[in-house]
Amino acid sequence: HCNVNMNAECLELFNNVSAINDRLKYDAITFATALKACTQSTGCHDGEHIHELLKQEGHRHLLTETMIQTNLINMYGKIGNLAECARIFADIKHNEVDKYHSEISIWNAMLHAYGRNGDMLHVEQLFDTMQANAINPDAKTYKTLISSCSHSGNVGKAQQIWLHHIQDEQIKFDPFVVSALIDCFSRTGMIFEGYELLLQYEQFTKNSTIDDIHKEVMCEGYELLLQYEQFTKNSTIDDIHKEVMWTSLLSGCKKHGDQVMAETIDQEMKHRLYMKQTLDDKTKAKTENTDEAKSESASKAPQKMEKKGPMQPPPPRPPGPQTNREKPFDPNAKAKAETMGTASVLMSNIFGSGANFDKVNEIRAEMKRRGWKKKPGFSEIDVYGTMHRFYAGWGYRKTPEYKIIDRKLEEISERMEEFGYKRDYSAITRQLKDWETPNAVLNRHGEKLAVIYGLLTTQPDYLIVVNKNLRICVDCHNWMKMVSKIEQRKLIIADTNRVHTFEDGKCTCNDYW
Repeated sequence: HCNVNMNAECLELFNNVSAINDRLKYDAITFATALKACTQSTGCHDGEHIHELLKQEGHRHLLTETMIQTNLINMYGKIGNLAECARIFADIKHNEVDKYHSEISIWNAMLHAYGRNGDMLHVEQLFDTMQANAINPDAKTYKTLISSCSHSGNVGKAQQIWLHHIQDEQIKFDPFVVSALIDCFSRTGMIFEGYELLLQYEQFTKNSTIDDIHKEVMCEGYELLLQYEQFTKNSTIDDIHKEVMWTSLLSGCKKHGDQVMAETIDQEMKHRLYMKQTLDDKTKAKTENTDEAKSESASKAPQKMEKKGPMQPPPPRPPGPQTNREKPFDPNAKAKAETMGTASVLMSNIFGSGANFDKVNEIRAEMKRRGWKKKPGFSEIDVYGTMHRFYAGWGYRKTPEYKIIDRKLEEISERMEEFGYKRDYSAITRQLKDWETPNAVLNRHGEKLAVIYGLLTTQPDYLIVVNKNLRICVDCHNWMKMVSKIEQRKLIIADTNRVHTFEDGKCTCNDYW
């Protein structure tokens, strides 16, 4: 469940272990997996409950397990509780000296916690301490360092790390490291530099694929390696990483309104994802036709006559070559379609922000024709142990609470105007329906609906934490700051890369994300 992001199901199973079989006992893997599910869903209240369970007699010894410690740091880092992360790390330093001086995963978890919260000062201090303790950084360390620079806008520091700190070429061109640096370039508007780096990465992996590099470091057993090779048989892991890199460049184009570069990148993505596949299919079909022709030619060649018994009726002729061949099955077709769906939506948003709706409609038509669909954006909030998911738009009106949500939205909007709140209409990237207004559409972004629901259903001292699978838009970011001031509530909005903590009208990202 956890590995496929079925986090609610994972936690339900965790909570019912004893009910399923009273002889089953929690172990380190059970707790670590449950904590990972809490991190993925930003289920901080479930995570805190699991931590308390670990402190009880009978489970306390598991708190020294590395996988438990790293998952606790990841979980608390995802909800912006850096003080608890630092406390766990300090306990390891004082009570497990050997682990503190040797286990890189603990350091990486702590760096990631600081980095995803934009605390670049503590990231640099912790990295300096690592080097002072002669702890060798790995690819994940450098990926985390560069990502931290990306979230704080320090592109110069990121370049310095990549060019001068990383000596090992395999680490320098690790796909996660390169992706982090491309993301850093994209966020700061250096789209062409990111594009050049991606081409450099492609050149590096041309002769020695990153897939082979991953195979060399596989150490989880022969059976796992066989599964990995089967997965990468038709499409290497390297291709998947490059899709992420191209999408990151498009996100940068959207952020900085670079339509010219966006069109170049879009064409490059289509060429790599679909032209290559078409050529491979044609080559395979040509090979099969050649083999069939050889086989047919051989069957027509004169054969030496042999004495046989009574004549038998000739066997039926095998069917000739098929003219309408079925397209070879591509196990990664769905992932590619989702990637191009994401890219196309980004392109649509770029033109939509400039009110070029003819181009938007053209892109949407191509998506429909090719079957490209983007994963829908959602926002989740944990309310007293129950996860509630909201999507952008009007779908929430199917729930019985929609009327009080609408009333609260209107009330909040009116109070915001008194404080001088200004809408950012660039977040509207589609043509509105006749009955829609710009303000109403902006109000129906998923994270806003989740926060409103949290305000309506929780006590004032309850921490509102929203998990997103997309980046927060500018209008929602400004809205969250205003709500935190008006309602005097601490709000945490977390996605897969960044944590925004809103309090008293301010955000910990300092308006850079």
